[in-house]
Amino acid sequence: MDDHIERGGIPRKFECGAPTIMLESKTAQNPGRRFYRCGKIYGPNHVFMWLDEAHHEELGILEVNKQ
Repeated sequence: MDDHIERGGIPRKFECGAPTIMLESKTAQNPGRRFYRCGKIYGPNHVFMWLDEAHHEELGILEVNKQ
């Protein structure tokens, strides 16, 4: 199972075994916005997540685990 789906936050591993990579958007809607995705394949069965949203989730997870 995809680790990100199970725990949220920063995606770390994928069923396909590929590492997470961070890229920068070059679209008109999100110029320069960074995102995480599967390092092997892009598609519906592979994670895509905006970096800022992943970090926000990760901080929430860390806060809950701290308590």
